[in-house]
Amino acid sequence: MGREFSKFINYGMPSNLARKLDALRITEKILNKITRTDLQKKYNLGAGEAGIAKSFIKKRPIPDKVVFELLKKNNFLCCICKGAKSDSYIIHHINGPKDISCSDLAVLCPNDHDLAHKEGSTITRKLSRSQIIQAKTSWEKSVKEQQAKAARQPNSKGQWNKLASKVASFAVNHLFAAHRGALLFDKNVTAVFVNDGYDFSPYNEREKMELSMFRNHLKKYGLKEVGFGTSPDKYSWCALVKTKDVDLLHETIWMCEPPGMSSSFSGYQKAKAFVKTCSYRSMPLGNYLL
Repeated sequence: MGREFSKFINYGMPSNLARKLDALRITEKILNKITRTDLQKKYNLGAGEAGIAKSFIKKRPIPDKVVFELLKKNNFLCCICKGAKSDSYIIHHINGPKDISCSDLAVLCPNDHDLAHKEGSTITRKLSRSQIIQAKTSWEKSVKEQQAKAARQPNSKGQWNKLASKVASFAVNHLFAAHRGALLFDKNVTAVFVNDGYDFSPYNEREKMELSMFRNHLKKYGLKEVGFGTSPDKYSWCALVKTKDVDLLHETIWMCEPPGMSSSFSGYQKAKAFVKTCSYRSMPLGNYLL
């Protein structure tokens, strides 16, 4: 989208119409001079589209900085329906066109913008000023929280490895009796841990064999390991895997358990591990560690 799209948005024009005018190479200058009739004839616009375009171009434009700040705060979505009705948006003046501060502007979809300007007192079919302010405040707070959480998400192998080390430390300190298991780290990543002497002689060779077996299973499943780390004492390890299938990886890591335990005792330990980790299958551990 070109420069003209941004200009039309600054006038408060619906984003879908601004996009169309920009694609038709209609500039701000052209729109100011051309008549509604010529817009329809020359550019094949509908009567409604031509009328809206001409009415909005007469308004006082909102500064670029204010528009960008507002749209970013609202994730470029309507604060009422959050994009459910349409991903197109209009910048709405809450207190009238004179105030162009970010606090007085709201992002609405065309449908909800129509409701905001609906005449009459029908409560169920009209958006009041107070409803818009309440929705704007609530939605902008929600978007801010989502953006802050996204900013904390790791975006490199090194960051993922640091998080895996944090999980390994958590496992050895809070889930020591579980021995091994899997838990949800975030909505798309599962943490697999083993508390069994990763770098402790004489267990280290056995544990490295267990890790190797686990990684071979990941290859078979087509799953990606995004991070690996150990606890500070090197007793426990954790692998972060790109999947939300916690049950699969819980079963898998117990399949990789080194030989030596009786099947009955191993079954007991596996059940114990499930009980210890089950609360982290619905509440991601990353919520506490990020």
